[in-house]
Amino acid sequence: MSLRESLRDRVEQLAPGDGDETAEPDPRGEHRRVTTTERDDEGIVSWVLGYASPSPSTDAVSPEHRDAPVTIASNWENYYQDFALTRAPLHLFDEAVIEPGYKIRVEDASGERDRDMEEALDLWASNCVIHAGELGHDLRKLLGSLPSKRRGKGTVLIEKVGTSTDPDAMVALMSLDPSTFKMHTRPRQPILIQPDDAVDSNHPRTPSGKAAAYTQYHQDVPGHGEKDPIHFATSDILKLTYDADDGEVWGTSVFDAISDRIDALRQKLKDRDFAIRQTGYPHRIYSSKNWSQDEAEAYAEAHKEGDVSSEYGPEDDDDDRGGEKNSFAGRVDFVPDEVDVQVESGTVPNLESAIRDDVEQIFSVMPVGKYQIAYADDLNQFVVDPQREQDKEAVDSERQYLERKFEPIFKEKADELASGDQYNGTVFLTIEPPEDENPLRRESFPADNLKAFANAWKAFKSSGAEQDLPAAAFAEFAGFDLEEKQQEYDWEADPLEIADEDDTQEAMDEVTPDNTNDENAEEQEDDNA
Repeated sequence: MSLRESLRDRVEQLAPGDGDETAEPDPRGEHRRVTTTERDDEGIVSWVLGYASPSPSTDAVSPEHRDAPVTIASNWENYYQDFALTRAPLHLFDEAVIEPGYKIRVEDASGERDRDMEEALDLWASNCVIHAGELGHDLRKLLGSLPSKRRGKGTVLIEKVGTSTDPDAMVALMSLDPSTFKMHTRPRQPILIQPDDAVDSNHPRTPSGKAAAYTQYHQDVPGHGEKDPIHFATSDILKLTYDADDGEVWGTSVFDAISDRIDALRQKLKDRDFAIRQTGYPHRIYSSKNWSQDEAEAYAEAHKEGDVSSEYGPEDDDDDRGGEKNSFAGRVDFVPDEVDVQVESGTVPNLESAIRDDVEQIFSVMPVGKYQIAYADDLNQFVVDPQREQDKEAVDSERQYLERKFEPIFKEKADELASGDQYNGTVFLTIEPPEDENPLRRESFPADNLKAFANAWKAFKSSGAEQDLPAAAFAEFAGFDLEEKQQEYDWEADPLEIADEDDTQEAMDEVTPDNTNDENAEEQEDDNA
């Protein structure tokens, strides 16, 4: 059985069906629902206060426990999911990073292309992600969500999912909620506990006996029921961080720097909406020198209930108007005796400058320029061009980061697929379009090589030699559709085909260089001799 056929059998376990349940992905990480919002403040900073002393009877140590930043979940919900002005640029950044797709290249120990392993890894990658409760998603689904999550949450944790019979295997990948985790580090060092580290007997271990570096739903993490915590080793989790500070194992969310500006902007927009509602219609003040206070209050109450309304006002309870019965819009009231009416025209405060300032600060930490989203009317080419270059650099940098993080995943999978304990070759992962079999269609094909090819073809045609390569074949090799070009330039026939009336020796002699004729003459003389 070939490597591809063997892997295809394994990949079938990623799709729901009636197959062997023991071979299906069996994630250990969970997504439990919060049952309470209470949190022990002392537990949040417990790792800062110190750690237990090493056991006097052994060399084992008690690791430090580092809680997740308390703002991970709230930042993501309040400033990404519920706020379009930050969600839009981060979503655009996701699409820009993963837009070309990914490519896997494998070379064996001799440096030759190992296409069997490439096809096997491609097949696994196209079915390896657990997403939205479904098995068998392409790796692109996971990669396309990581740039925004890394910036919005600061830390991303991905489980390497095994099976119930082999938890150390890697049959799938699944993203987990980092706010439900606690990390364990070596004493006085921001280094995660390694699987073989000497730890004391109280330190948690994974089902396979490895020292845990991560604990999901630790007893210090409230609100997730009474189930047992779940322990992972460093080899079980792929961790991605953003802007991690010195001495920290957790990354930093961009929302930590701009949450106050987002809150201020939201409040300004609410105030503006309220002002529009309040000042959309004139403010009318009714007064009469004949009213007592009680009469004024009685009139106001009657006005509110509509008891003294005239027939000239709008039907406020008309569904077509969208108004309410007690609306004051356009109402005219008639009252007995002399009444003075004072009309005050309201104005909406000018908040444009303050709003723009908030937007500028928010976009200062976004990976996408604001010209792509909104508020671009005051921008020109001299501003946009440098910003566009910065955006491109941010995309390239993010691609390189993801390549560096996920390349070891494919090397690990290649080791798992190899007949021995380790694959004796090199695996490369790049985020770029798949390589075409035709070198002329590859983006990486050098321009100088293409120019040399075109010159060689031109020289071949001008030499007068007979055409051995059909025009359609040349067009396909050169990477363009001949029929499409014929329609575009209104060619009635094949531009490289010689008409029958022109396909004569005399016509060929006209385009044949003199030296070629001389050579042909010399050859004829030799034949005659």
